[in-house]
Amino acid sequence: MNKDKLNPYFLHLQVDYLYHLGLDNTLDLGKMFSAVKHVVIVRSNEDAAITAQIFAKKIYSIHDKIFNLTPLYKTERFHFYHVGNVIIVSSGIGMPSILICLNEITKLLVYAQATEFTFFQICPAGGVGIDEGSIVISETALNSNLEPYFTSIECGVEYKDLTNFNPQIIKNFSEAVGKGPLNNIFIGKTIAAYDYYDEQARLDGFLELNYTKEEQYTYLKQAQKIGVLAINMDNLAFAWFCNKLEIPAIAINAIVVNRLNSDEVVLNKEQQIEVIEHAASLCESYVSRLIV
Repeated sequence: MNKDKLNPYFLHLQVDYLYHLGLDNTLDLGKMFSAVKHVVIVRSNEDAAITAQIFAKKIYSIHDKIFNLTPLYKTERFHFYHVGNVIIVSSGIGMPSILICLNEITKLLVYAQATEFTFFQICPAGGVGIDEGSIVISETALNSNLEPYFTSIECGVEYKDLTNFNPQIIKNFSEAVGKGPLNNIFIGKTIAAYDYYDEQARLDGFLELNYTKEEQYTYLKQAQKIGVLAINMDNLAFAWFCNKLEIPAIAINAIVVNRLNSDEVVLNKEQQIEVIEHAASLCESYVSRLIV
Protein backbone atom coordinates (compact mmCIF):
# COMPACT_ATOMS: atom_id res chain seq x y z
CA MET A 1 0.00 0.00 0.00
CA ASN A 2 1.22 3.51 -0.82
CA LYS A 3 0.99 5.40 2.47
CA ASP A 4 1.66 8.68 0.67
CA LYS A 5 -1.93 8.44 -0.60
CA LEU A 6 -3.47 8.43 2.90
CA ASN A 7 -5.63 11.27 4.18
CA PRO A 8 -3.41 13.17 6.69
CA TYR A 9 -6.38 14.34 8.77
CA PHE A 10 -7.46 10.93 10.07
CA LEU A 11 -3.89 10.11 11.11
CA HIS A 12 -4.04 12.91 13.69
CA LEU A 13 -7.41 12.09 15.24
CA GLN A 14 -7.17 11.55 18.97
CA VAL A 15 -10.01 9.05 18.81
CA ASP A 16 -11.08 7.50 15.52
CA TYR A 17 -14.16 5.38 16.02
CA LEU A 18 -14.57 2.80 13.26
CA TYR A 19 -18.30 2.99 13.71
CA HIS A 20 -19.49 0.14 11.49
CA LEU A 21 -16.91 -2.32 12.84
CA GLY A 22 -17.27 -1.41 16.51
CA LEU A 23 -13.55 -0.70 17.04
CA ASP A 24 -11.49 2.43 17.63
CA ASN A 25 -7.87 3.51 17.59
CA THR A 26 -7.58 3.71 21.39
CA LEU A 27 -7.51 -0.10 21.49
CA ASP A 28 -4.26 -2.05 21.12
CA LEU A 29 -4.92 -2.71 17.45
CA GLY A 30 -1.28 -3.58 16.81
CA LYS A 31 -1.45 -6.49 19.23
CA MET A 32 -4.74 -7.61 17.67
CA PHE A 33 -4.12 -7.16 13.94
CA SER A 34 -0.49 -6.36 13.06
CA ALA A 35 0.03 -9.87 11.64
CA VAL A 36 -2.85 -9.61 9.16
CA LYS A 37 -1.73 -10.25 5.57
CA HIS A 38 -5.02 -10.91 3.77
CA VAL A 39 -8.50 -9.41 3.85
CA VAL A 40 -11.37 -11.28 2.21
CA ILE A 41 -14.44 -9.11 1.60
CA VAL A 42 -17.71 -10.89 0.82
CA ARG A 43 -21.21 -9.58 0.35
CA SER A 44 -23.55 -11.18 2.92
CA ASN A 45 -23.17 -12.18 6.55
CA GLU A 46 -23.91 -15.77 5.53
CA ASP A 47 -21.14 -15.67 2.91
CA ALA A 48 -18.75 -14.36 5.57
CA ALA A 49 -19.58 -17.30 7.85
CA ILE A 50 -19.11 -19.78 4.98
CA THR A 51 -15.76 -18.26 3.99
CA ALA A 52 -14.51 -18.02 7.57
CA GLN A 53 -15.25 -21.72 8.11
CA ILE A 54 -13.31 -22.69 4.98
CA PHE A 55 -10.28 -20.70 6.16
CA ALA A 56 -10.57 -21.94 9.76
CA LYS A 57 -10.62 -25.59 8.66
CA LYS A 58 -7.33 -25.10 6.84
CA ILE A 59 -5.52 -22.75 9.21
CA TYR A 60 -6.54 -24.53 12.43
CA SER A 61 -6.71 -28.08 10.99
CA ILE A 62 -10.37 -28.50 11.97
CA HIS A 63 -11.81 -31.80 10.80
CA ASP A 64 -15.37 -31.40 12.11
CA LYS A 65 -17.89 -31.07 9.30
CA ILE A 66 -20.15 -28.81 11.36
CA PHE A 67 -18.91 -26.06 13.69
CA ASN A 68 -19.80 -22.44 14.33
CA LEU A 69 -17.71 -19.29 14.40
CA THR A 70 -18.91 -16.14 16.13
CA PRO A 71 -18.53 -12.78 14.37
CA LEU A 72 -16.55 -10.25 16.36
CA TYR A 73 -17.32 -6.75 17.62
CA LYS A 74 -20.28 -4.81 16.25
CA THR A 75 -22.54 -6.90 13.99
CA GLU A 76 -25.39 -4.60 12.95
CA ARG A 77 -23.76 -3.71 9.63
CA PHE A 78 -20.88 -6.08 8.91
CA HIS A 79 -19.85 -9.50 10.19
CA PHE A 80 -16.14 -9.64 10.98
CA TYR A 81 -14.00 -12.75 11.51
CA HIS A 82 -10.30 -12.97 12.35
CA VAL A 83 -8.81 -16.33 11.33
CA GLY A 84 -5.03 -16.61 11.63
CA ASN A 85 -3.53 -13.78 9.60
CA VAL A 86 -6.74 -13.38 7.57
CA ILE A 87 -9.68 -11.04 8.12
CA ILE A 88 -13.00 -12.08 6.57
CA VAL A 89 -15.70 -9.42 6.55
CA SER A 90 -19.10 -8.93 4.92
CA SER A 91 -19.57 -5.58 3.19
CA GLY A 92 -23.25 -5.62 2.33
CA ILE A 93 -24.53 -5.04 -1.19
CA GLY A 94 -23.49 -2.25 -3.53
CA MET A 95 -20.72 0.29 -3.89
CA PRO A 96 -21.62 2.71 -1.05
CA SER A 97 -21.61 -0.14 1.45
CA ILE A 98 -18.34 -1.72 0.29
CA LEU A 99 -16.62 1.70 0.36
CA ILE A 100 -17.60 2.13 4.01
CA CYS A 101 -16.17 -1.30 4.73
CA LEU A 102 -12.96 -0.65 2.77
CA ASN A 103 -12.35 2.67 4.52
CA GLU A 104 -12.71 1.22 8.01
CA ILE A 105 -10.83 -2.02 7.35
CA THR A 106 -7.90 -0.12 5.82
CA LYS A 107 -7.86 2.36 8.69
CA LEU A 108 -7.78 -0.60 11.06
CA LEU A 109 -4.76 -2.10 9.30
CA VAL A 110 -2.92 1.23 9.27
CA TYR A 111 -3.51 1.75 12.99
CA ALA A 112 -2.35 -1.83 13.58
CA GLN A 113 0.79 -1.18 11.50
CA ALA A 114 0.04 -4.21 9.35
CA THR A 115 2.17 -4.36 6.21
CA GLU A 116 2.03 -5.85 2.72
CA PHE A 117 -1.56 -7.04 2.82
CA THR A 118 -3.73 -8.17 -0.10
CA PHE A 119 -7.45 -7.60 -0.52
CA PHE A 120 -9.77 -10.19 -2.05
CA GLN A 121 -13.40 -9.67 -2.97
CA ILE A 122 -15.83 -12.57 -3.42
CA CYS A 123 -19.29 -11.70 -4.67
CA PRO A 124 -22.19 -13.35 -6.50
CA ALA A 125 -22.63 -12.04 -10.03
CA GLY A 126 -24.58 -12.48 -13.21
CA GLY A 127 -22.65 -14.04 -16.06
CA VAL A 128 -22.63 -12.62 -19.59
CA GLY A 129 -22.47 -15.76 -21.71
CA ILE A 130 -21.00 -17.56 -18.67
CA ASP A 131 -23.05 -20.29 -17.02
CA GLU A 132 -24.03 -20.72 -13.40
CA GLY A 133 -21.34 -22.20 -11.18
CA SER A 134 -18.47 -20.56 -13.07
CA ILE A 135 -15.90 -18.20 -11.57
CA VAL A 136 -14.89 -14.92 -13.23
CA ILE A 137 -11.74 -13.13 -12.09
CA SER A 138 -12.06 -9.45 -12.96
CA GLU A 139 -9.27 -7.89 -15.00
CA THR A 140 -11.07 -4.54 -15.38
CA ALA A 141 -14.20 -3.16 -13.74
CA LEU A 142 -16.50 -1.09 -15.95
CA ASN A 143 -19.35 1.28 -15.16
CA SER A 144 -22.75 0.82 -16.81
CA ASN A 145 -21.56 2.90 -19.77
CA LEU A 146 -18.95 0.17 -20.35
CA GLU A 147 -16.13 2.54 -19.36
CA PRO A 148 -13.24 1.61 -17.02
CA TYR A 149 -13.82 4.55 -14.68
CA PHE A 150 -15.20 5.17 -11.21
CA THR A 151 -16.74 8.62 -10.88
CA SER A 152 -16.88 10.39 -7.53
CA ILE A 153 -18.26 13.83 -6.71
CA GLU A 154 -16.46 15.50 -3.81
CA CYS A 155 -17.46 19.00 -2.67
CA GLY A 156 -19.24 19.45 -5.99
CA VAL A 157 -16.21 18.47 -8.10
CA GLU A 158 -16.35 15.36 -10.30
CA TYR A 159 -13.37 13.02 -10.44
CA LYS A 160 -12.83 10.02 -12.73
CA ASP A 161 -10.27 7.32 -11.99
CA LEU A 162 -9.29 4.14 -13.83
CA THR A 163 -10.49 0.79 -12.50
CA ASN A 164 -8.09 -1.81 -13.88
CA PHE A 165 -6.80 -4.61 -11.67
CA ASN A 166 -3.09 -5.41 -11.48
CA PRO A 167 -2.40 -7.94 -14.29
CA GLN A 168 0.52 -9.60 -12.47
CA ILE A 169 -1.62 -10.39 -9.42
CA ILE A 170 -4.35 -11.78 -11.67
CA LYS A 171 -1.77 -13.91 -13.48
CA ASN A 172 -0.38 -15.25 -10.21
CA PHE A 173 -3.84 -16.08 -8.90
CA SER A 174 -5.12 -17.67 -12.10
CA GLU A 175 -2.02 -19.85 -12.46
CA ALA A 176 -2.33 -20.98 -8.85
CA VAL A 177 -6.01 -21.95 -9.06
CA GLY A 178 -5.97 -23.33 -12.61
CA LYS A 179 -7.72 -20.90 -14.94
CA GLY A 180 -9.57 -22.39 -17.91
CA PRO A 181 -12.90 -23.72 -19.20
CA LEU A 182 -12.27 -27.18 -17.73
CA ASN A 183 -12.16 -25.65 -14.26
CA ASN A 184 -14.93 -23.13 -15.03
CA ILE A 185 -12.55 -20.29 -14.12
CA PHE A 186 -12.35 -17.35 -16.50
CA ILE A 187 -10.68 -13.93 -16.65
CA GLY A 188 -12.63 -11.03 -18.10
CA LYS A 189 -14.11 -7.61 -17.59
CA THR A 190 -16.94 -6.98 -15.16
CA ILE A 191 -19.66 -4.35 -15.05
CA ALA A 192 -20.55 -2.90 -11.63
CA ALA A 193 -23.93 -1.18 -11.55
CA TYR A 194 -25.48 1.13 -8.95
CA ASP A 195 -28.76 -0.79 -9.14
CA TYR A 196 -29.88 -4.42 -9.33
CA TYR A 197 -32.66 -3.81 -11.85
CA ASP A 198 -32.58 -0.97 -14.40
CA GLU A 199 -28.80 -0.32 -14.47
CA GLN A 200 -28.25 -4.03 -15.03
CA ALA A 201 -30.76 -3.98 -17.90
CA ARG A 202 -33.23 -6.33 -16.22
CA LEU A 203 -36.83 -6.54 -17.38
CA ASP A 204 -38.35 -7.54 -14.02
CA GLY A 205 -37.99 -4.32 -12.00
CA PHE A 206 -40.87 -2.26 -10.64
CA LEU A 207 -40.50 1.00 -12.61
CA GLU A 208 -41.56 1.65 -16.18
CA LEU A 209 -38.65 0.76 -18.45
CA ASN A 210 -36.75 3.17 -20.67
CA TYR A 211 -35.59 0.29 -22.87
CA THR A 212 -37.06 -2.66 -24.71
CA LYS A 213 -36.25 -6.35 -24.54
CA GLU A 214 -34.41 -5.97 -27.85
CA GLU A 215 -32.33 -3.09 -26.45
CA GLN A 216 -31.53 -5.18 -23.38
CA TYR A 217 -30.20 -7.98 -25.57
CA THR A 218 -28.19 -5.54 -27.72
CA TYR A 219 -26.60 -4.01 -24.61
CA LEU A 220 -25.61 -7.37 -23.13
CA LYS A 221 -24.21 -8.58 -26.44
CA GLN A 222 -22.24 -5.34 -26.82
CA ALA A 223 -20.79 -5.88 -23.36
CA GLN A 224 -19.91 -9.47 -24.22
CA LYS A 225 -18.21 -8.35 -27.42
CA ILE A 226 -15.76 -6.12 -25.53
CA GLY A 227 -14.88 -8.89 -23.07
CA VAL A 228 -17.42 -8.50 -20.25
CA LEU A 229 -18.10 -11.82 -18.52
CA ALA A 230 -19.92 -10.73 -15.37
CA ILE A 231 -22.19 -8.06 -13.88
CA ASN A 232 -22.30 -7.18 -10.18
CA MET A 233 -22.72 -4.15 -7.92
CA ASP A 234 -19.33 -3.88 -6.24
CA ASN A 235 -16.21 -4.43 -8.41
CA LEU A 236 -15.97 -0.84 -9.67
CA ALA A 237 -15.67 0.71 -6.22
CA PHE A 238 -13.39 -2.10 -5.02
CA ALA A 239 -11.01 -1.60 -7.95
CA TRP A 240 -11.06 2.19 -7.54
CA PHE A 241 -10.29 2.14 -3.83
CA CYS A 242 -7.49 -0.41 -4.11
CA ASN A 243 -5.96 1.37 -7.11
CA LYS A 244 -5.93 4.70 -5.27
CA LEU A 245 -3.89 3.18 -2.44
CA GLU A 246 -1.96 0.68 -4.58
CA ILE A 247 -3.29 -2.24 -2.54
CA PRO A 248 -2.89 -5.60 -4.31
CA ALA A 249 -6.43 -6.76 -5.05
CA ILE A 250 -8.29 -9.65 -6.66
CA ALA A 251 -12.03 -9.68 -7.44
CA ILE A 252 -13.60 -13.16 -7.66
CA ASN A 253 -17.12 -13.32 -9.11
CA ALA A 254 -19.29 -16.37 -8.41
CA ILE A 255 -21.76 -16.69 -11.29
CA VAL A 256 -25.34 -17.43 -10.19
CA VAL A 257 -27.19 -16.68 -13.44
CA ASN A 258 -26.34 -16.36 -17.14
CA ARG A 259 -27.90 -13.00 -18.04
CA LEU A 260 -28.14 -13.92 -21.71
CA ASN A 261 -30.63 -16.61 -20.67
CA SER A 262 -32.49 -15.14 -17.69
CA ASP A 263 -32.88 -12.07 -15.50
CA GLU A 264 -33.74 -14.10 -12.41
CA VAL A 265 -31.35 -16.31 -10.44
CA VAL A 266 -32.32 -19.89 -11.24
CA LEU A 267 -30.06 -21.62 -8.71
CA ASN A 268 -31.70 -22.76 -5.50
CA LYS A 269 -30.30 -21.78 -2.10
CA GLU A 270 -28.10 -24.86 -1.77
CA GLN A 271 -26.64 -24.36 -5.25
CA GLN A 272 -25.91 -20.69 -4.54
CA ILE A 273 -24.03 -21.68 -1.39
CA GLU A 274 -22.00 -24.20 -3.39
CA VAL A 275 -20.90 -21.47 -5.84
CA ILE A 276 -19.79 -19.20 -2.99
CA GLU A 277 -18.00 -22.14 -1.33
CA HIS A 278 -16.16 -22.80 -4.60
CA ALA A 279 -15.01 -19.18 -4.84
CA ALA A 280 -13.99 -19.11 -1.17
CA SER A 281 -12.07 -22.38 -1.54
CA LEU A 282 -10.11 -20.96 -4.49
CA CYS A 283 -9.26 -17.91 -2.42
CA GLU A 284 -8.19 -20.05 0.56
CA SER A 285 -6.07 -22.26 -1.68
CA TYR A 286 -4.23 -19.25 -3.07
CA VAL A 287 -3.76 -17.62 0.34
CA SER A 288 -2.41 -20.90 1.76
CA ARG A 289 0.39 -20.76 -0.80
CA LEU A 290 1.32 -17.29 0.42
CA ILE A 291 1.24 -17.97 4.16
CA VAL A 292 4.70 -18.54 5.57
